[in-house]
Amino acid sequence: MRTECLLSFKDTISDINRDITLALFINEQFALDNAQNVSDNPNSLVREFYSHNKYRYAFNYRLDNITELINEHLLFISRSSYVLIYTNFELYLRNMIKLIRDITKSKPIQGKLEIENVFLMNSSSIERNLSQEEINTLDYIRKRRNTIAHPNKKLPKELNDIITNEGANLNAYWMTQGVELKGLDFSSHHIDVLNETMVIDIIKLLRHLASLIDKKVLHLIDKHEIIDYLVKDFKEQFSHKVGVTPRTKLEKMFLNVAKRKIDIEAKDIDFTTITF
Repeated sequence: MRTECLLSFKDTISDINRDITLALFINEQFALDNAQNVSDNPNSLVREFYSHNKYRYAFNYRLDNITELINEHLLFISRSSYVLIYTNFELYLRNMIKLIRDITKSKPIQGKLEIENVFLMNSSSIERNLSQEEINTLDYIRKRRNTIAHPNKKLPKELNDIITNEGANLNAYWMTQGVELKGLDFSSHHIDVLNETMVIDIIKLLRHLASLIDKKVLHLIDKHEIIDYLVKDFKEQFSHKVGVTPRTKLEKMFLNVAKRKIDIEAKDIDFTTITF
């Protein structure tokens, strides 16, 4: 089983991944196409050299500044994408909390992080469901996001502790999990260094961790509770069809909805116990 929340999250970060790649392609192609122009006319002003570009007057720079500007632009894209990716992960967790609340009638615990509430609402705990390395990875990603959203010249102690005490272990751990990291180094204290390769590594990690959380959370919920929730939701969504549509057609409609929302299989549904 898997939730519709997970599908939405994966679709969103795939779009972000595509946009990062597009930005890289455009910047790289611009650099290639204009290498000779920059070499031959280093002191020319951008606004004069690119006379047909309608945005040229916003850039009061010389051509030999172009490479530096592109690097700054790519850093901005990397930082912005990192924050956006984690924001969508938090949104996934909030959507999971709402789903759990709707299924089990439980309530979030005030003062707890979303990731903790996802498990606490199922009378469990994050430590019982994720490895310590996975928990440390989530802490690292969240705390590093905080340094981007709230810049500080000094490395925060909690993040420094993870890097110093757990960094090397996290690098080794993810090598064994089938998640190939090409740029991210958990043991590096140079958190001001962030590039597109590292951001794509963050996408890989959060996609993997979200899938794992999704699976663990659904495993904690009784399957009958899930089906009862799906039936109730189905009746509300298709109240205009219930009672007037043939039973066999309603069952097919319900299977489609159940497949999309939870990816539940037909063999797991006993229609003799369901009243439409």
